[in-house]
Amino acid sequence: MINTVANGYASVTTDAGIPEAASPAEWLLITPGNINTNALQNFGQVSLDDEASIAKQLIKSFYAGILHGVYSAVPHDCELNAITQLAVSACDELDGVKDGIISDVDACRRQFNPFIQVGKTFHCTSTRSKLKISRAAASVANASWTGPRFSNGKFMYPGYEIGTDLPTLAPTNCTGTVCKSGGEGSVEFAWKTFVKKDMAATLKNATGRDFDTIYRHVKQIFASNLETNEVDLRDFRDAGGKMITYHGLADPSISPGGTLQYYNKVSDFVGNVTSFYKYYQVPALGHCWGGKGGQPEALFNQLRAWVENRTEPFSTPVVATRRKRLNISILQDHAVHAVLSNVDRTRSPEMAAKLARSEGLSFDTASDAGTKTTVVPIRPRQRGRPLALAPDPGAATQALVPITMDRQLPSPSQQSLSLNVDDLRLYHHYITVTSLTFGDDAMWHDKIPLLAFDNQFILHLMLAVSALHLARLQALEATKYEKLAEHHHSKALSHVTNLLPQINHQNCSALYIATVLICNYAFAKPPKKGHLLVPFDGTETAWWNLFRGVRFVIETMGLTAIFSGPIGPFPPKAASAMPPPVGRAGYIAWEKPLADLRTMIHDSQTPRLPDLVELYEALVCCFSGVFGTAHEPQNVTHGKTHIVMRWVWFLEDDFTKQVEKLNPQVLVLLAYFSVLVQTLECFWYMRGWGWRILESITEQLDPDYAAWITWPRDQLKLGCPNGLSSLD
Repeated sequence: MINTVANGYASVTTDAGIPEAASPAEWLLITPGNINTNALQNFGQVSLDDEASIAKQLIKSFYAGILHGVYSAVPHDCELNAITQLAVSACDELDGVKDGIISDVDACRRQFNPFIQVGKTFHCTSTRSKLKISRAAASVANASWTGPRFSNGKFMYPGYEIGTDLPTLAPTNCTGTVCKSGGEGSVEFAWKTFVKKDMAATLKNATGRDFDTIYRHVKQIFASNLETNEVDLRDFRDAGGKMITYHGLADPSISPGGTLQYYNKVSDFVGNVTSFYKYYQVPALGHCWGGKGGQPEALFNQLRAWVENRTEPFSTPVVATRRKRLNISILQDHAVHAVLSNVDRTRSPEMAAKLARSEGLSFDTASDAGTKTTVVPIRPRQRGRPLALAPDPGAATQALVPITMDRQLPSPSQQSLSLNVDDLRLYHHYITVTSLTFGDDAMWHDKIPLLAFDNQFILHLMLAVSALHLARLQALEATKYEKLAEHHHSKALSHVTNLLPQINHQNCSALYIATVLICNYAFAKPPKKGHLLVPFDGTETAWWNLFRGVRFVIETMGLTAIFSGPIGPFPPKAASAMPPPVGRAGYIAWEKPLADLRTMIHDSQTPRLPDLVELYEALVCCFSGVFGTAHEPQNVTHGKTHIVMRWVWFLEDDFTKQVEKLNPQVLVLLAYFSVLVQTLECFWYMRGWGWRILESITEQLDPDYAAWITWPRDQLKLGCPNGLSSLD
């Protein structure tokens, strides 16, 4: 409700006339075992109808015409927390960035086995001692994540997601290292009240059959009033109704799998459910609030735009407030094709609102910086189905229940292709030389050529990049190879441009590789001198916009889908043969210069540029990711494209406009970014780009700000081989 009111909407809730009570028995029961059906019906139905009717009258009068598992072991809660921490460590970077959040919970279920953690030692804060993870703790974790089963093994209800607070799901009362279960209260209450109908009844040594009995009795009593499981929503759809639901993936009260289960049932019954019903899963969000995740604050605006303007939302921003140091992370979400993109961008609430208004879409990540507000995009869930995994070694098979996607999509069409001798020479050079310069031989040498056989635009791009590489290596024939490069690039670009709007599960891997190669080609063939900051006559694309194609593919399909095909598996393995650094490598003392830069930005903040501070903070995160800090310096600082280009990823159109206006603060930020770019010059196609950026800025920067780019210039000089300070 807080988010609703904060966004300017009327909001209403009700306590159903029930006084604050310590136990449901005070209002639910007439006598033990005798349900007050009137009170129950009031709680589940009547009060909600009254609430809606009264609220509508109040809103109308106020706004006038404006509106058109069963646990058999008692581990210490420290053990459960330790298992969760190990799961986060194992699954955190499945979305490409370490941010302390499990975003791809399905991939985590495939990745993490709690029983492998048995015997690992950890420090327990509450006991101030070292403990070991027991098999009992692993069993509790697995049961929580797998979900309860009937005594015959049949599925009862989805489990909770990995990352949910396990001590909340399986509370224990511990004295030192001796623990007793603290979670039987609700089970005993149900047994006494609904099964035995005797508050003096006891439940000792409960069996699986006892749990079956409790479940069936409780469901029989409550389902008719509380189980909102109507799947025939055709009348709602045909009346023009729209519905958006969301569920936090760290909800310790209600399993997110239950919401997904209902969504899938509606999808099965109605078909084309996304035309009127969206379901978002929010990483690391607790029960309505709490957890490490954030709130999807734009839902009401999006729902209104969907109903009133037919603006269908395809993703929604999540605003998260975090503390400690700034650390840009990539939150992935279970969305279309199982996971959202790994693009990350820090956003203020104002920017989130701007993006939500413009296209119902925002980006990125959970950052930490004092009480920093950031945004991550989430996409609607598509039809999913459960899988079984995570067996207990040495025990009967126990399975987690992850979610994957079921989609049937057409295969891409093929066209005939003819190659001449020059093309074969380019292909040979790509296979024998160029493919070994990208830092991942298994990908670019082994997998991409095979992918190109079925996607000829990739083959054209391979040949184009190979031609530019040859142009650098064979200066006497540079003109010839540059013309060949342009020929193949043009052919591929038109094909990719036409295919992007038709992106699907079958062609997303090829389109991802194509957009990456287009970026590499553009850097290998830099803009002419004088056109680096302001594209000439609209015929060139600003270099920072080159990544929008990659961004579109990842946002639309997600990394899991992209790397599930011929370029898989996901997550990709670490680079096998990173090129050696060019010039200086290792940590540089960046903290003080960037702290001074922050002061300059705050003191001279230009009106109508509320995102400059966010851009600065994102830049700080990139510096930290590349160089480390004075306390934890990085030894390897070159070739981290995924960190360096993260900053470019979230630059908006307004940034381009400010560059064209030669806004000094923006140009200074770009100058500092050039230091990061220089760390990528181990790749031949990035060679010289740090100086290109800085020299273009130097030519255009207001002289009053010239002193602010002294530090970037000094760093580029130190980083240049042989002490060179320019491209000449």
